[in-house]
Amino acid sequence: MNVESFRLRSDRSTLVRICNVRPHTHTPLSPHPTYKKSANAQCPSQLLDEEERTTGIKVIRAFLDTTIATIDACHVWSAGGDGTFMWVLEELLAAGVDVNDPRMNFCTVPFGTGNDLSQVMGWGGSVPGDPMGGKLANLDRIVSERLEGQKAYLDIWEIEIVANENGFIKKAVKVDPNFDLGGAKEKRIVRKMSNYSSIGVQGFVGARFEPHRHTSRFMNALEFTDPGRKLMQSSVSNWPTRE
Repeated sequence: MNVESFRLRSDRSTLVRICNVRPHTHTPLSPHPTYKKSANAQCPSQLLDEEERTTGIKVIRAFLDTTIATIDACHVWSAGGDGTFMWVLEELLAAGVDVNDPRMNFCTVPFGTGNDLSQVMGWGGSVPGDPMGGKLANLDRIVSERLEGQKAYLDIWEIEIVANENGFIKKAVKVDPNFDLGGAKEKRIVRKMSNYSSIGVQGFVGARFEPHRHTSRFMNALEFTDPGRKLMQSSVSNWPTRE
């Protein structure tokens, strides 16, 4: 594992540590937990590949539980969209991390598909140019902006879906061995979800988009555009006309 460490030029008390676990691939890296230190305690930031998520979660929990130093805040950043954010949140909960700890702060870095969560938060739809930058200037800016960002509450819902007696639950995208098209082996699922904008039209378009997800951001935009266009056409055709 290659490790690079540096201190923020804008805040020398903050130590950032980047761990590149796959230096020869272009696999997206997540999650991106960042820790803000108190008076004299150094707090690392670690960039971890998905396969190293257990290590990353343990680092966060250990940092919150440490008695060596006083931790004023723990910033957990997910490099991706709302799906990545929810995945990180559920991993933290599964590991017994108290996500309601007043020191916990969550944020996103827009490396995802649509990045609508990042845009709602005010961080934009993408990271312009090289996220590192010359002498790590861009990374310094990304870290500093989020450390200084305003806090706001985000609604997280736990949704329970129970199928009717003769019904079944069909999942999109990946095949789950617990479900089949002929009738569900499991009739109940419980999922957590975030509600930061809407669950109406956005949910409809998203459901049409999911089965055709691509790795190209441009193709993702096209996939979102087509269902949206069809929905708009349907809405316009139903408008009342003046005689």
